[in-house]
Amino acid sequence: MIEILSEKVITALMLGGVLVLVMTGFPIAFVIASVALIMGFLLFGGDITYHILYSRMYSMTLSYPFLAVPLFTFMGGYSANDRNH
Repeated sequence: MIEILSEKVITALMLGGVLVLVMTGFPIAFVIASVALIMGFLLFGGDITYHILYSRMYSMTLSYPFLAVPLFTFMGGYSANDRNH
């Protein structure tokens, strides 16, 4: 865990990491997730980072708007196949 860095240095490292990875051509979602995980491991350690990741993913699975996305996708695919036949 890094404790000697100030907030400004951490912010600059995160912004620089996002800019460098975006310039390599990776999708934005993967870039932001990877920078967040790397900085989480460096700043908080592995146990706390895994706990934060788990709790955020679990709360996201219980959100009703996010539950509707796969159902909407499957229904759109079903109706598109229905029109072709």
